[in-house]
Amino acid sequence: MQEFDELVEVINKLRIECPWDKEQTHETLAKHLIEEAYELLDALAKLGSSDLSYENLKDELGDLLLQILLHSKIASENNYLPATRAQISVQLNAPAARTSWASNQPGWRE
Repeated sequence: MQEFDELVEVINKLRIECPWDKEQTHETLAKHLIEEAYELLDALAKLGSSDLSYENLKDELGDLLLQILLHSKIASENNYLPATRAQISVQLNAPAARTSWASNQPGWRE
């Protein structure tokens, strides 16, 4: 999890030091979130067409993760999600994601 913690630290640093990142809101990032989701779908559609398709998938998954982390950080800054240290509430989002996933899986039993 060291790489993930480092990524979270980068997000925290960007929100403090980068003028563009500082002024972003959920609303201003929404179009980027949608764009990254479509780029991920495009990468998934091209899987197997070449060795580069898997590298592209990795890149697009990373871009979407960045969007999720930015939205989590903004939510914690606005007190929508409590934040502790560098976690930017990702730990709080993970159980919700798991619950959501499990509730949408017909064969899943806890």
